Order: sequence, then structure tokens, then C-alpha cells
Amino acid sequence: MKSILNNRIIISIFVIAFLVIQSYPPTRYYYNKHQQQQQQQQSPSLTQEEEDTIDSISLESLLATDDERFVWRMFSPTAIETKCRVNYYYQNDLSKNIHYIQRHGPIYWNQVGVSTLVLFRFLFFSLMAIDFWNELPRAANYWRGISEFNVPHFTSSSSSTLLYLTNHLPLINDTTFIICAITALFLSVRCAFGFVCTTRFECLFIATIKAWMVLSSQTDNYQHHYLLVLVLFILSTLSFNFNNDKEKNNIIQCPWQIRLLFIQLSIVYFWTSVAKLNESWIDGSVLPRMVGPEFKETLASVLGTISPILADNSMAILSVSTLVAELFLVFALHIPFLYPIVSFTGISMHVLMGSSGLRIGTFSYFMTLFYVFTLPRQFSDLLVGFGLKVYNTIIQLVNLVSIPRNIVSSLFITIGSVGLIYQFIPDPYTNLFISSLVVVIVYSFITSLPLFNNNSEKSYYSSTLFTQCIFTFMTILFILYLSISTPHLRKIYQEKGSIAFSASNYQLAIDNYLIAERLGDREIKGGIGRLVAMDGNEEFEFVGDLGLFLEHFNRWNEAHNLYTKYAQQYPSQLKFQAGLIRYYNQHGQTKELCATIPTVIELAQNELSQQCHSVACSRSKGHAKYVLQIAQSLANNNKCHN
Repeated sequence: MKSILNNRIIISIFVIAFLVIQSYPPTRYYYNKHQQQQQQQQSPSLTQEEEDTIDSISLESLLATDDERFVWRMFSPTAIETKCRVNYYYQNDLSKNIHYIQRHGPIYWNQVGVSTLVLFRFLFFSLMAIDFWNELPRAANYWRGISEFNVPHFTSSSSSTLLYLTNHLPLINDTTFIICAITALFLSVRCAFGFVCTTRFECLFIATIKAWMVLSSQTDNYQHHYLLVLVLFILSTLSFNFNNDKEKNNIIQCPWQIRLLFIQLSIVYFWTSVAKLNESWIDGSVLPRMVGPEFKETLASVLGTISPILADNSMAILSVSTLVAELFLVFALHIPFLYPIVSFTGISMHVLMGSSGLRIGTFSYFMTLFYVFTLPRQFSDLLVGFGLKVYNTIIQLVNLVSIPRNIVSSLFITIGSVGLIYQFIPDPYTNLFISSLVVVIVYSFITSLPLFNNNSEKSYYSSTLFTQCIFTFMTILFILYLSISTPHLRKIYQEKGSIAFSASNYQLAIDNYLIAERLGDREIKGGIGRLVAMDGNEEFEFVGDLGLFLEHFNRWNEAHNLYTKYAQQYPSQLKFQAGLIRYYNQHGQTKELCATIPTVIELAQNELSQQCHSVACSRSKGHAKYVLQIAQSLANNNKCHN
């Protein structure tokens, strides 16, 4: 009870502090306005010519002048007042502060560089495409092969229609999940590069797909999934169509969407900091169970170079530092002159989170990208300028190829894209990828169709459609590379096999594990550099379970072939060697059995000597202990020591 009361007091203090800080800009505004009115009463009245000059000045020009009243525009209802005396702009001493901030501050609330928006668009939607690919293994959690179980978002007190839909109808399954993820991946890549992202509807389409994937079920969903859905819907109202050299150095009014994103971040930081106001977090006893062992050792060694005391309390130091950083960012995100500190604090904190072993996927890197708006505009100008040069060079090279840019060429490229999928995407996924490709192609035709109504723009329509088809073709090539260089497609069936095994459906587990093994063999034989490093001892551990299930159904020869194949490639995997001694014992091959037992005993003893930091490690040690007992028993029974 005392802890709850303390938390309420702390929450109240921070809410009051937040209101005070947010009240400062409007209070300062009305104070300056009062000073201005006093100056107007003391100064002589304007002539008719001066008043006409003021009236002729555009709204944009007045907003760009150094009036402190326009520095803050977040909640002020009078921010639209723009007409005021000319002499106030140039004679008021308060404008000196604005000049100083403009020289030394990285960003204004009322200004944002076009290059910053372009850079954010590229980074955010590129990471969104990667995230959709990383989401593919989650499709197994929506698999209906075992049961129609669903965890709805609505309770029995909700609408009967919603309750029926979420409890009785499978709103999403593994098939629709994969189609949604691949379709959203295509659209995210298009938005990232911008030159084919012609409407805001494209981002809205991605937001709708993400919402469908997240809101159909609570199975394996986390809070950051909901946050990304909100972010996507906000960005769908923002225009990102800035693509030429003339626009990249422009400064525009800061969109309200960016301000709303910062408010969202403040809410997230506030409640995560409230959740950390607990003794077990502050003393560092919770964090070690969340991060990886390598990260803990690295942090302790770095702090140990300063002081042994810091090394001993490294987790407590990191816990308190995270709490302080989040509380600081709650308010500092809305104070522009603090942005140099904000960018350093936010980026370093989320990069550390992403590399610490926390199981939050790409969420830390999404949070890092939001701090692009706190960096100096020159940083964005440099990167976007370089990107435009590369893009223009590629376009010039493409223009050297004399390919007619018409509908016939677009159809030919589309047929080639379909052929690539049929040829190189493995069988379980071929139709799913084709379905996603059809959605993207139809979307490309529809979005380009309005240009076809005007005869003068038909050639532009054909060229635009051709560009989109070429871009889709290149995206498919990249997806084909991902299908070989990453384990995501294999892990879907690998997870399905584990789910079937948990349900004691061994035949279904065998079917899914066999598909996973075939996909894994495709990865090994791909002959292409991998994006994700493959640790065969862990990646193909499921093959040992597959062999055990085959033994259960007396399919010993199939099991032996698997053990022999993978024991040669990954000789340090205990399950393969254990499978071999079971096969040799079953078929009375004493010579081979005695030759293999020493290897099994050595591997089991090495496994038992490891220090465990996870449940998976403890499970492996339990299996090693069991195998060691079996191996020693077989060695004694067959007199292998002689």
C-alpha cells in the first residue's frame, strides 16, 4: 500500500511538472504580447503607406520572421495572429534570443527541413520492410492446424458482433499473415524510395495491413506493435513527396504529425518510467534476467576499467540510468534548445537496448529513427544530397538502355516477376508470394490509372507504370536473396513442428519438420553470402527431434540418413551423435556404436560444463545429462572399453 501511495505521489509530481513546463511557452507569449501592446501605445501611429506594406506581406513571410511569438505553436489558440508592427520584428530585443537559437539550435518546432523528412521517410519505411520480413516466423503462432483457439481483443461485455468475429471466426491465420507481411514489405520498399510513392494512400494501406495483423488477435502481440500501428496511421496523413534537388534544401512549417509523434513518445517514456519505479528495478535485480549474458559481461568489463565497484553494480547503474533518461526525455522532447542532449540521450539509450539482447525485435531502432528530427538539418542535407546523386546516376544508366517504356514492356516485366517466384521461391510459399505480387501489381495499375484519362499524360502514365514494374522486379530479386540468406521461411515450419509436438501430434510435427529441413538444406546449398549468420548447432537442432519422431514410427532408415548427413556438417551437435548411437544399438552395429560413444560422452560433458543464463540452456543441459547416462550404459553393456 505504501509503495502504491509513493507511486501516486511521484506520478502527481511529474504530471504537475509537465503542465508547468508546457505552460511556460504560452505564458511567455502573452507576456511578450503585453509588452508589444505597451510599445505600440508609446510609438507613433503608422502611416497609410506602412499599413499597406504590412498587408501586402504574405503569411509565410511573416511566419519566417524572427518573432518569438511564433517559436512556440503547439497549443496556442492565437498562433494564427500574424499581422503586427514591422518595427517589433526588427527593434525588439527579444529577437536576439531567436537569432542565437537559430544559429546554434538544431531545429525549431515551427520549422523542419525537407531533407529531414526525406531521410526519415527512407529510414523508417526501409526498417518497416525489414520488420515485416522479420515478422514472418510469427505466422506459426496463428496456425490453425492444431486448434481454432484465438485470444480476442474484446470481452464478453463488448458488442455481440465483435465478440463473435474475434472468438469464432479466424480473422487471421498463418496463410493470410504471410500474404499481409509480404504485401506490406513490397509497399514499404516503394514508400522508402519515394519516387513510386505517389499518394498518401500507400502509407495508409501499410497501416491498415499492420493493424489487421496486430488487432486480429492478441497472440504473441506486444505493446510496441500497437504503437507502430498508431505511428503508421499518423504518417499516412503526412506528405513525403519531396524528390528533387530544388526541394531538398527547403525549410517548411513543422507538420503537426511530427509534433504528435513526439507527444506519443512522451507518453511512452512516462509510463515506462512509472513502471520502473520499483525497488526490484532500481537495485538492478530485474534487468539481468532481460538482457543477454554477452551484454552483461561487456558492460561490466567497460565499467570495470573505471572502478571495480562500478563493475559490481553495473546492472543497477544501467537500470537507474535508463529510468533517469526516460524521465528526462518526457519533457526535453518539447524543449528545442535541449535537442543536442536529447538526440545523444535517446539514440544512445535505444542503441544500447537494441544490442542488449532484449527480445523486442526492431522496436529500439524504430525509436532511434524518431530522433532524426532532433539532429542538425545539415546532417540530413548531406545524406539526402548524396542519395540524390546516387539515384540520378542510376537513372542516367537506366536511360542508356533502349527499352520502350510502354504497357507491353510493363506486362513483360510482370510476367518475368511471376516466373522468378515460381522458379526460386520454395513450394510451400509459391502461391502466397504470387498472391502478394498480384496485390502490388494491381495497386500499381490502379494508382497510375488517373494519368491515363488525359491523352497528354498517356506517355507519362506508361513511363510511370514501367518504372513501378521495374522496381517491383528488383524488389523480388532482393526477396529471393533474403529467402536464401535468412532463416525466416524455414522457421515458420520449424515453429509449426514445435507447436505440433507440444500438442503430442507427432505425425503433424514430422510433416512440418520435414519441410523445415528441406528449406534449411536450400539455405546451406544456396552458395550466397548470408545476411544472418548461421549457427548450425542451434539452427538445425530440430533435425535431431525430427529423427527421434521418425524412430517412433519405425522409420529408422530416414532417421539414420538425417543423422549421418547433419553429423558430418555439424559434428558438435549432441542430438545428431545421440541419434547415431540409438540407430547403431537398434540394428546391432556394435563396432560403429563403440566408435561413436566416446564422441557422445565428450560432447555431453562439454554441454554439462557450460554456465546457463537461459531456459533453453538449462533444457540442453538436462538433455546432455540424459544422453550421458545412456551412452555410459551402452558402453558398459557392449563392453566398448575393452
